[in-house]
Amino acid sequence: MWLARGQSDPDTKVAIKICKNSNEREIENLEALSRLRHPNIVQYIGFLQRECALIMKYVSGIPLSAHLQDDSGGKRSLRWDEASVIMLGILSGLKCLHTMQNGCMLHRDVKPENVMLSSTPVTDVSHVTLVDFGLSKRMNVGQTVTKGERMIGTPAYLSPEVLRGMLSRDLDARVDV
Repeated sequence: MWLARGQSDPDTKVAIKICKNSNEREIENLEALSRLRHPNIVQYIGFLQRECALIMKYVSGIPLSAHLQDDSGGKRSLRWDEASVIMLGILSGLKCLHTMQNGCMLHRDVKPENVMLSSTPVTDVSHVTLVDFGLSKRMNVGQTVTKGERMIGTPAYLSPEVLRGMLSRDLDARVDV
């Protein structure tokens, strides 16, 4: 990922992610994400189709995964008040994704590495931002994930429905929650 200055506002930092490959579905997802504006979702500014590059607002801070480690690299516990604020921020962002006009967007890779914290300790939901929508999938109203689709995501954070191989139940926004 590269860091560049925004063209419309030279003081705005942006991050540029070079995609390995893009297909029609991925481009549609990115276009839908670029229209979203929510304080708990990274703001996508644009997509350069020829270069297969995604431009988004730079989110400063640390990933939740780093915040959950103590100084010796072990796990540390969060206080209840901080944990609840973080969860409210994550759930608020997911609600926005799941209630998009004409369908919903499934993140499909919600994990501590994909949650950025702009301040620690976290005292306000505005300090929480969902990032990395590389595995996201836009679902049209009434559409379900097909049985033949391969399992993607980080196994330790996948829902039970996905781990069962998507055979017994249709998947929807609940896989992110």
